[in-house]
Amino acid sequence: MNREKKKIEALKDEFLKMEIPEELNQAIEKGLEKGRGRRKYAGSWGRWGRWAVSVAAAMVLFVSGLNLSPSFAETMQGVPYLGRLVQVLVFVNNEASGGEMTDGLNVSEIQSDQDEWLIRFDKGDEQVDLAGSYQVRYTENPSVLTFQLSGVRMMGAKNDFQAMQESDLIQSVYPLMTLDDSTVRFQVVFSQPVSYQIEEYREPAGLRLSVQPLAFEEKRVFSLRSGSYMTGESFAQMEERIAFWCSENGVAAKYRLLMDSEGGMVIEFGTYESEQEAQADQAFWAQALGVEGVVEERDASGLPTAIPVSNGIKDLTEEKQQNPSTDAMYQAVQISEEASEEVFLQVEEEGLKVLGKDGSLIDQFSFDTFVFYKLHGEASFVLRIEGNEREYVFSGIYSDFMNQISAFTEVIE
Repeated sequence: MNREKKKIEALKDEFLKMEIPEELNQAIEKGLEKGRGRRKYAGSWGRWGRWAVSVAAAMVLFVSGLNLSPSFAETMQGVPYLGRLVQVLVFVNNEASGGEMTDGLNVSEIQSDQDEWLIRFDKGDEQVDLAGSYQVRYTENPSVLTFQLSGVRMMGAKNDFQAMQESDLIQSVYPLMTLDDSTVRFQVVFSQPVSYQIEEYREPAGLRLSVQPLAFEEKRVFSLRSGSYMTGESFAQMEERIAFWCSENGVAAKYRLLMDSEGGMVIEFGTYESEQEAQADQAFWAQALGVEGVVEERDASGLPTAIPVSNGIKDLTEEKQQNPSTDAMYQAVQISEEASEEVFLQVEEEGLKVLGKDGSLIDQFSFDTFVFYKLHGEASFVLRIEGNEREYVFSGIYSDFMNQISAFTEVIE
């Protein structure tokens, strides 16, 4: 028995063992009842015609059930219907998710076909059967789909962003800087409001995005936003601090990231119908975070304009700027058997200093008597230091710190 025949036999066994969900049973029964009720009108169709009508009706109800009922869609995950379709994503509060927990994936390519795009995954040039865990979020003014793909280490599909932008419905596609080294994010910004559908497939793993234009009238909105930043780790750290503050204070994180008209990155806290509404939220964020946003009036489908940072939101890491050696100071978490605490690491020519939040010296390590190891963590790097029969571990460190310390001593990976 060759490999293909074995695969077919395995699929047959899987099909025979399947438990049909109650919702699907009900849908099929309704279709059959409808077919039986119309038997006297069947004419030359005969029993095969009636069977075809019933199955077609059941399949329509089945696909509709996937998209309208979260419980039904969840039940149908893994069922090998419609060419290995896993699910049609159901968006609740403009968010949806799916996939399986994994690691080491590559978003290998995005295939374009008119207003449909197929996102493919692989692992070390090998096809993968299941998509990694993912989240998709939809926002308006302009219409944007934000993809967050976990367990992904590479984004080879960036080369396909330009081809996606050849669609009249898309005005830009770009990656978002992410501090988690096992997660990639990217955004698709549409030129007008669209209806959208995302399907998850397996064997091979893929996500298919389909969009259709919606009728609309152009309007003006008021955007509460930051100034424009260069994309990079500093901007990503600022985003992370805002997310942490929102989580700690029970504030719904409704902000989003957007690329402006000149390629800078913006944090947008919301869009509003009136300037007064925007100014009310502007006062809230100013009081809560000690930052001052900018209210910008623009076309609802347009991109934010480029505004210098000095006129926008302040850098939430600016408390570190009070120290004259700020260029060599980095926030981290010191991990020990007793407890963990937030500290600052200061790189100097002779060694590394560990400072408390108040700037007091906690410890120091000379480069000629300690060995430094760079480890890969969940969302950042980990620094392990050994020497003098002691071991220290610091987490939450990013590549800018590693680059600086590597200029003074060898860091072993």
